[in-house]
Amino acid sequence: SFKGQTPYDVHGDGQTTRLKFLNTGPLPLVSVRVNGGDEVTFFIDTGGSEVALDTDFAKELGVPQ
Repeated sequence: SFKGQTPYDVHGDGQTTRLKFLNTGPLPLVSVRVNGGDEVTFFIDTGGSEVALDTDFAKELGVPQ
């Protein structure tokens, strides 16, 4: 139960971004640019509750750890 808790608190500018799937099986793949960088491929784990990034890749993107 999430009573009294906010499971996800996402902050942003309210813009919507639509992504096209590159592939949908066995996992959905999307091509994205993070912070204006090179285009990279991400897979979406529809059953996952967290986001996992390679440590070096996260540092390269400037993602806080």
